[in-house]
Amino acid sequence: MSQHNNNGRSLMPVHPGQSRPKKTNRRQGATAGSQQRIDQQIWLLHQTMATKLLQQPELATEIRLRLDNWQQQGQIRHGAYLFWSCLLDLLPEPERFCAELLSWELQICKYRRRTPLLGLLTESERQAALL
Repeated sequence: MSQHNNNGRSLMPVHPGQSRPKKTNRRQGATAGSQQRIDQQIWLLHQTMATKLLQQPELATEIRLRLDNWQQQGQIRHGAYLFWSCLLDLLPEPERFCAELLSWELQICKYRRRTPLLGLLTESERQAALL
């Protein structure tokens, strides 16, 4: 009996924290490297945004409004909404706030790629963060 479905995907269970092996080729390898560089840049920007938010917590009001607007318009998944909303609740705890925001967990990296922290940095702050 085959252990694959009609699409060629394995029917074998995958345990939490384990991913299915993916077919790779040279082009995908280059894409993965590009995505890693982009994630590093996004991380650096979020590090700077975290510092600014901790220094000026009143900026969180605008971020919460943006999150609520995205949710009402169906522009954000529920899990992402909960992550960002709970993260903003951690502002009074700087170490936990930064640890969560700057985690390298795969899901957190995905959340940072579509951040509600838009417009938080000036262009000069953004450039300085990326240097």
